[in-house]
Amino acid sequence: MSAQASNSRAMLPTNMAKSAQVEQGADELLAIAEKRLEGLRRPNINIPNERKEMVRKALEKEPSHHLVVDLRKFVDWVGISPSFADTKRAYLTAASLSRVFSDMGIKVGSRGKGKYVSLRLVSKS
Repeated sequence: MSAQASNSRAMLPTNMAKSAQVEQGADELLAIAEKRLEGLRRPNINIPNERKEMVRKALEKEPSHHLVVDLRKFVDWVGISPSFADTKRAYLTAASLSRVFSDMGIKVGSRGKGKYVSLRLVSKS
């Protein structure tokens, strides 16, 4: 670092110097980030709120508050990309669905070597 740069940094308040570093670092990361990866990853899961409410209601009606559904049928029923029906990546689908349903008190897992999705109501709010 040059003497001039260290002198100018010394004159700035510490939080301003750190803020400038953060901004510069963020700009550098944006410059090196890949822009288009649609072909390399599955799309985000977007399930209509109405469908999410239907899942919750079904779990409330079920005495055990637990349902096991064929993965392909569930993917079709909720209307998400068919790429989520791949049994080899069912654990990834379950993790993604868990994030989608977590605010509703629903935990999602996979069963039967990825053939089924497991839905469990964990909070009855």
